[in-house]
Amino acid sequence: MNKVIFEYVNSIPTSVRHRLVSHFEDLHQLVQVTNDNRIIAIIDDDKIHDAKRYCLTLLDSDYFNSKYSSAELKSILLISGKGSGQTDVLYENSGEDTLPEDNDYEDKDEEPEHIEITEPEPVPSAQDIYDLISARVWKQTAAIKAASILMENVLNGRRQNIMFVGPTGCGKTYIWRVLSELFPGRIHIVDVSHITNDGWHGSMKWGTIFNDVEVDDNKMPIMVLDEADKMIAPRFSGGGDNVSMSIMSEALKMLEGSNVIMQTSTCGTTSIDTSKVSFVLCGAFSQRANDIADSTRTIGFISDGAKEKAYSKPLTVEDIIEFGATPEFMGRIESVVNLEPMTEDDYVKILTECEGGPIQELEEMYGVSLDVSRDTLIQIANKAFSRNLGVRGVRSFLRQLLDNQRFDNSAETHFCL
Repeated sequence: MNKVIFEYVNSIPTSVRHRLVSHFEDLHQLVQVTNDNRIIAIIDDDKIHDAKRYCLTLLDSDYFNSKYSSAELKSILLISGKGSGQTDVLYENSGEDTLPEDNDYEDKDEEPEHIEITEPEPVPSAQDIYDLISARVWKQTAAIKAASILMENVLNGRRQNIMFVGPTGCGKTYIWRVLSELFPGRIHIVDVSHITNDGWHGSMKWGTIFNDVEVDDNKMPIMVLDEADKMIAPRFSGGGDNVSMSIMSEALKMLEGSNVIMQTSTCGTTSIDTSKVSFVLCGAFSQRANDIADSTRTIGFISDGAKEKAYSKPLTVEDIIEFGATPEFMGRIESVVNLEPMTEDDYVKILTECEGGPIQELEEMYGVSLDVSRDTLIQIANKAFSRNLGVRGVRSFLRQLLDNQRFDNSAETHFCL
């Protein structure tokens, strides 16, 4: 048996270690990464030429030269297991900052096989992610920041559970839809308003939310549990039992992060390792927000006795527990993030200033260009605000106007609304 030893001055750069180990394992060789900055590959006699050729090709690589100079690599040794155990020095640190340009090896007429070595893509920072979301989401800086931090954590292998709280149409779910476009396959949005606990009728169980979700170290998913307030709100069976408490109790191990056996919709069971899954719960909790507003009076000459508006004060963990959540359930949520209510002016700015806003969406959907007057913008914003319909209402009103115009002019590609 023979050995190829890569020895580094300090710790082995991660990308190089991965490449070396991966390649020698592909040759069906035994590879060891030692604690003294070395990689040792045990090479069969019939593979020694391939291993030697790979080492020398690696030294010729522009990537290797530019990223890991001789200051990083100490030596590459080929130790023959035959006879006296001869050692060939394929590379030895000469103190210079470049690797040798010419490498001599047996079978000179055979050109080294080109092996492409690519640098792994850097993981975007939370600030980078924040900037991408902010271009498409109006307001909600605290929520965008929280989502960006969670996304960076997941990309670096760290799970996290958070809760988004805010009125209908404020962008709770939309932030995650934007992220799902930026990071395809990572984010799964599930409506949990109709989830039922084990033993009860209903097709949706905790296990079914993971249908078609890939869970592994390389692709840790984010499960966005939409309408979570409806799942948490107390619901009582004919016998007087609070069914919601049972549902939350079943979710405790899942939220904590462990290997969980879950029932599926077909009454079978499945095992899911949720230590690799992050959870985001989204809900309006409007009844609790209204209760807080009703019980609060502002103080002052002019506004004395006036009621505060719902969501004027942020909802806390204690408020969510008062709403119906169990303390054990909320103990597994690391932070509650409050989103601000939208104003009429916010809706106008969403229409005019947000990248990928409702106007751009409809232009792409219909393949047309739109000019929307200021009066129309204000009317749409007023309707959405007064009826508490949120951004979805803005999009619906705009689409109705476009559809009405297209009815008589379907061949047109430009419309003034």
